[in-house]
Amino acid sequence: MLHKGFRIDDYLPTEVLLRIFHDPRQPREKRWAALLALGSKGDGETYAVIQEALTSPDAQLRRYALEAMVRHPRAREAEPALLALLFDLDDHVRQTACKVCGQLGLESAHDGILQLLKSESPEIRDVALNTLGHLWREPDFERVFDLYRHDGRRTVRIAAAKTLRSRASARTWRKLFGAWSVDREARHRLWSCELASQFGGRADVPVVRPLLDDRNRNVRIAAERSLRVLTAS
Repeated sequence: MLHKGFRIDDYLPTEVLLRIFHDPRQPREKRWAALLALGSKGDGETYAVIQEALTSPDAQLRRYALEAMVRHPRAREAEPALLALLFDLDDHVRQTACKVCGQLGLESAHDGILQLLKSESPEIRDVALNTLGHLWREPDFERVFDLYRHDGRRTVRIAAAKTLRSRASARTWRKLFGAWSVDREARHRLWSCELASQFGGRADVPVVRPLLDDRNRNVRIAAERSLRVLTAS
């Protein structure tokens, strides 16, 4: 980060970064940048500083501490603190904690992520759906499929569909195909063709064929490709 002519990055010595971060006279943005850079340092002192910042009264500082911690070699040791921040009072902190748990693959965060799917904030539901793709368990399918079908926000429905697509299986693909092949979103109709190619067989040709007349050219092309695969199987 370049702040008023002073560049703060990972190449600065740890002592310099710590001095900047601990100096309350420094601009907040400069201290945040120093904290982020500390995440690249692997020693115990930097870990302790970042961990303490995770409980700061300043929500912005907690958020930057999360972003610093995910870069730290000892990040997994902070698992309890990261899980607690999934339920922070600040929406931005919760979103960041959600992303971090997904990046680190913390299985213990799974149930907390499911709780975030009930959040009133569509932004949090969106992030939680994306993160759930990293921590997926088979029983999650119905809950995510329900959000895809019924959530009031289009962005959340699309996020749910993306997660379902990434985790589609031989067990679930037909239910997805049935919904997506008639979806108003062209990308979902296209995905239905791809699912048929991936998991279907010759018996599925009749349900794919109507998509040859889809109003979207890309969907029609995907249907042609799918039918070639299915008829050759």
